Amino acid sequence: MIMGVSFINIAPQIGRIANSNIEGILPPIYVVFFAIAGLELSLRYDSLVEFGILSTIGIIVVYIVYRIIGKVAGALIAGVSLKAPDNIKKYLGFALLSQAGVALGLAILVNNELAQISDVASNAAHIGALVITIITLTTIFFEILGPLGVKYALTKSGEARD
Repeated sequence: MIMGVSFINIAPQIGRIANSNIEGILPPIYVVFFAIAGLELSLRYDSLVEFGILSTIGIIVVYIVYRIIGKVAGALIAGVSLKAPDNIKKYLGFALLSQAGVALGLAILVNNELAQISDVASNAAHIGALVITIITLTTIFFEILGPLGVKYALTKSGEARD
């Protein structure tokens, strides 16, 4: 990110060229990244039984609810403190609901780190699988809900154009 900000502000011509070249190769990288994330997801009954299927579903629901509350409340609090217009205070949080690569990347990192210490702590590998399951399923949920949130926010705030 720092390199991108530096290029576009110091040498805008180079930044635009680099951006164009990188955008051309990103789709296959995204496919590989999400395929790897999918390969890490284990929905086998025996892998979820360790913590309980209902517990896993409960954690997912709590994560979803609190993430929505956090985004909406955080945008509202920031909007109030910055004296933003009402339509930004009310609707910006809904436009921030999408979730993708960073959360999955961190979940895979957590899973790999926990797998390395699984010899020391017998539950570490199961916790890593649980983290992957929760983050992947909630990412799918928010990638469906996110665009709907953006549409809702843009429509309700009056920013959407025909």
